[in-house]
Amino acid sequence: MDWTILWATKKKAIDPLAPHHTAVSTLHAITAAISNGPDNPYTAPKPLHPKNPSLGTKSVVYSNTILFNQSDTSTFAQGEEITLMNWGNAIVRSLTTAPVGLVTAITVDLNLSGDAKTTSSMTFSHPTRPP
Repeated sequence: MDWTILWATKKKAIDPLAPHHTAVSTLHAITAAISNGPDNPYTAPKPLHPKNPSLGTKSVVYSNTILFNQSDTSTFAQGEEITLMNWGNAIVRSLTTAPVGLVTAITVDLNLSGDAKTTSSMTFSHPTRPP
């Protein structure tokens, strides 16, 4: 079977019914500082599926620190605008990389007026401090 057909079938049959959850692998996870993030963490309800509100909501935590997957941060470039799922856009201000190539630190600035359609990276992230 052609992968294109498989993905089209999944998109048509499964995606409209599947809740969208967010997860970050703890293996080599990066704690990022959000320089203009909220001083006090808070939660807000967000739909489990952006086009199917009947699936319910999930609580999303917003904080001034956030966890990224190593696999995502390794694709980022300084100055790049990225999309944080269930939050909005952010601009990568600094990246620190270890000699072995792993990203060890990252700082981002929120750019909530940015357009997710214009970014090349969409990343799953998770706040580091629940309220």
